[in-house]
Amino acid sequence: ETNGGIFITGKNFTYIYNKRKGEFKSFTVNGKMINETPLIWNIWRAPTDNDRNIRIEWEKAGFDRAFTRAYSTEICVDEGCVTINTRLAVLAVYIQRIVDIDAQWRIYGDGHIVLSAKCRKNDTVPFLPRMGLRMGLKNGYNKVKYFGYGPYESYQDKCGASYKAVFESDISEMHEDYIKPQENGSHCHTSFLSVSDKSSKV
Repeated sequence: ETNGGIFITGKNFTYIYNKRKGEFKSFTVNGKMINETPLIWNIWRAPTDNDRNIRIEWEKAGFDRAFTRAYSTEICVDEGCVTINTRLAVLAVYIQRIVDIDAQWRIYGDGHIVLSAKCRKNDTVPFLPRMGLRMGLKNGYNKVKYFGYGPYESYQDKCGASYKAVFESDISEMHEDYIKPQENGSHCHTSFLSVSDKSSKV
């Protein structure tokens, strides 16, 4: 542990956690870094036509320029497990907090990670465009297997042509070419996702 980071190392992996932002900076497995960008808390997405009115309120609240700030981080090392407890917030400069988060990351000896999080949205801001985690993977991770609504894209209000099952696909097949760019490629109610390249799996 350093002032700014935590380095978790196992038999075949090394993970680096950013204590100032409350996010994982990198994941290295079998000597290969698998992520292109950090694993970050995310509330923003590109607005669609249906968002043309609410996007004004989103931007006033700073959703489009939000970032995370960690206020405290505690580490507990048990046999075969490292636990990281972080209190953080999603916020924008000069604007009140958008979401408060109490996150607990448990990293086990085989490298797998379990996250438990309590998230509290500020009642004075609009509903969130999105709430979750985002990470960019290195090139080559192009095979997807998931359990959810497919094989066509599906949303809460547009899933009549899809059904719930296990599907496998290439990432290039999951894009819809709309005349005007819109959010696309969603598969609602997905409870399992595996992304892989020729030699490994995330």
